[in-house]
Amino acid sequence: FPVTIPQEIIEHYVKPYEKHAEKEEAHAEAKPLASDKYPGIISNPQLLLILEEQGVGKVTASGTEYTEKINLSGLDLRSVNFKYLNRFIQSDLRKVNLKGVTIEEVQFRGANLEEAELSETTLREANFIRAKLSNTRFKSAELSDANFYGAAGVNIFFYEATLARVNFKEVDFLEADFENALVIQSNFESADLQGANFMGADLRQVNFKGANLTAANFRSDNLEGANFKDTILDGANFAGANMLNASLEKASLDNAFLGEANNLTMEQLEIAQFAYNAETLPEWVNQKKLSWQRRF
Repeated sequence: FPVTIPQEIIEHYVKPYEKHAEKEEAHAEAKPLASDKYPGIISNPQLLLILEEQGVGKVTASGTEYTEKINLSGLDLRSVNFKYLNRFIQSDLRKVNLKGVTIEEVQFRGANLEEAELSETTLREANFIRAKLSNTRFKSAELSDANFYGAAGVNIFFYEATLARVNFKEVDFLEADFENALVIQSNFESADLQGANFMGADLRQVNFKGANLTAANFRSDNLEGANFKDTILDGANFAGANMLNASLEKASLDNAFLGEANNLTMEQLEIAQFAYNAETLPEWVNQKKLSWQRRF
């Protein structure tokens, strides 16, 4: 027989349960709060809004967040906790302010960082492969073991930066400024560094093989053990530089300034190209110049 439930029982027991079930269903379908989805960056509401609008941020196997192909151009990101944001592959980061931040194993591969402020940052082992870096500032940054392979830009500022063991292979850094930077054991093979300023830099055991260093400034540099094999050094200035054990094999020295270079030997010059055409040479070389066999 059909059972009729009294109305007072329905009102007291059934309807409250149905309302509770509706709330549970709505809560299950709701998007997570920004503070839950992107922990550690709630202090930057503008950034949170951008991340939500662009629908970025994924959880990796380790539980950390990463982002790719996002537009953060012009933002001040100094207050961000980058523990949960360290992957900016192919992102638009033009004119961002990252001054003084520390980011572990950050990925900037293919990103546009033109006119960005990265001074005093700690970005060890950072990936800048094929990044765009025109007018980017890395003043006093810690970039040891970073990878800039194939990156490009003009007027990049590395003043007093720490660049030990960095890969700069095949970069296109016209008129880059490395003044007073620590660049030991780094690799600039086949790089285009025309007009670069290395004044006062520590370039011990740096590999410049095959690089174009036309009109580069090496004044007062420590070039001990540096490799300039097959390098274009036309018009480069070595005044006051320490050339101890530096290799100039097949390097072009046309119109170079070698007159005040230190620890430069005849053996080094004899295996170079166009050394006879250098703009200036050490005085002891000038005395022997007539006996040279021209190598062009």
